[in-house]
Amino acid sequence: KDNTDAKARNEITLKNDIDKEEFYILAQKDYKEEIGNNYEQTIKNNKTSEVGALYTEFITLGHMQNIIGFRNVNVGAQYLENTLLSKDTNVGLSNTLNVGISNEVNIGQNHEEKIGNDKRVIINNNLEQDIKNDFIQRIGHNKNETIKGSYVLQTNQSIKFHSKKDLSIETNEYFKAEADDSISFKAKNNCSFTADEINTLANKESTLIAQEQIISQVGENTTITQTKDKIILQVGKMQVIIDDKGLRVKGGDLRAD
Repeated sequence: KDNTDAKARNEITLKNDIDKEEFYILAQKDYKEEIGNNYEQTIKNNKTSEVGALYTEFITLGHMQNIIGFRNVNVGAQYLENTLLSKDTNVGLSNTLNVGISNEVNIGQNHEEKIGNDKRVIINNNLEQDIKNDFIQRIGHNKNETIKGSYVLQTNQSIKFHSKKDLSIETNEYFKAEADDSISFKAKNNCSFTADEINTLANKESTLIAQEQIISQVGENTTITQTKDKIILQVGKMQVIIDDKGLRVKGGDLRAD
């Protein structure tokens, strides 16, 4: 049935006025195009499309866009992109992502990041990491950490520090080591403790064992030397020697005051 309302009629207009040439199509309702083979469109200047509701495209094979200049996409509400297989993004220079509130990345399996030069992360508040299994770091050169507050390390099992050269712990104030069971220090060569005062307190027993000798020295002139077969007490040039043969005094007198 024909629509006799002039306001509802479709329209095709061809205008050939100088500098106002125009081809105009008006469809009062639906507009359909069906092309059996290829479709080619060339626009020498600008193109503007305005869609009042939804815009849907269905492409069976592929979609390619070549933009010589720039591309600007403004989305007022949500932006959803689904890729069933792989996605590759190549950026020739810089890439900037600005997120107003939160940014969440969900990865089903592995995540790998390769950086050709430096990486810098600035966090204005907290950083929290939750790792269910192992955490491995490999650093080719040095590692420096600066903590303005305190540092707490908790582990349910053991902690091991291994250095092929020196290991140094320095503090400006108090250094404290506590263990519910035992503390052990072992060195293949030398082990030394240096302080203005050294106090040792054993609630039960205190044992000092040396395979060759033990030397206790006060100042320059007073020493107590213990070997496997004798004990030598020396004050200045005077010596008191105690061995399995008895007690001898050299360089002085044995007296009772």
